[in-house]
Amino acid sequence: MELKQKTNTYKTLFHWHSFRLRLVIEGIGIGITAGLLIVLYRYALEKAGILLNYIYKSISSNYILALPWILVLIVIGYIVGLMVKYEPMISGSGIPQVEGVLLRELDMTWWKVILGKFLGGVLSIGSGLSLGREGPSVQLGAAVGQGFSKVFKRIKIEEKYLITSGASAGLAAAFNALLAGAMFALEEVHKNFSPLVLLSALSSALSADFIASEFFGLKPVYEALLEKFLQNIGEHISIGHKKNKSILEFPVCMGSNLDSKQIKEVKWPSNCLLVAVKRGEDEIIPKGDTTILPGDYLIVLTNEDKVTKISYSLITMTECNEIQQSINQ
Repeated sequence: MELKQKTNTYKTLFHWHSFRLRLVIEGIGIGITAGLLIVLYRYALEKAGILLNYIYKSISSNYILALPWILVLIVIGYIVGLMVKYEPMISGSGIPQVEGVLLRELDMTWWKVILGKFLGGVLSIGSGLSLGREGPSVQLGAAVGQGFSKVFKRIKIEEKYLITSGASAGLAAAFNALLAGAMFALEEVHKNFSPLVLLSALSSALSADFIASEFFGLKPVYEALLEKFLQNIGEHISIGHKKNKSILEFPVCMGSNLDSKQIKEVKWPSNCLLVAVKRGEDEIIPKGDTTILPGDYLIVLTNEDKVTKISYSLITMTECNEIQQSINQ
């Protein structure tokens, strides 16, 4: 027993010097794995949502179908109940469970949580229950981090960082939100700031966000939801009075449609006026032969009720073409 304790102490001290580099590399591996898992989870939820809409449309046209659907929901509820009874750690959002594991007040079997949370989440959210994917994604990512630690036999202190990395990757992949994933891991999961946590959380969140972006594009989830909402309305809502004026500011990115073009060569949107070009600390009065450079800020005047339309047009013109293509995919 004494020899085992000495061995564990030696391992902890021996690995400490290379700890930062190891955490970054391990964070990338966890981020890729968690990213792929969350991508599959998002895809399953998306398809389940499409199926659910089809079912409700069918029921609205034929009310007799409501009875078999209620029976299906009862069966789904019974199955999910059995899963929770078998593995209580998959109940709830999953975030309190992850915090309990990090505080060593709860024990989590990583592969049971991955299977149970994935299937339970798809069944519950896919059947129309009012649940979100944030908590399940965080717990799935944390379970991936714990699994990485168990498979490669990492020491306990390292396992804590890997679980935090996985939680960061889960949130980043769920919402295409790199910084949100890292900050969430620091503030809510780990509950303190340290360079080690920041390094591992950022590396895992970055790799997970990259994986999710490759499958779903660079557009953040809530922007995509906003577009769907506006499409359902059928047109953009005009807010503001046409007699009032608004001044807007747009940064010009390298590789955008405006990069290195003269103002007279650009087809500007109607109902707007370019009043100035900010270049560093200088403010240039625009002329036809003024060349727009990357890093410039365009100061545009428009009617208040045209802000949404003008903003959308100019953001498209000033953003990098590669980013725009990724967003449109």
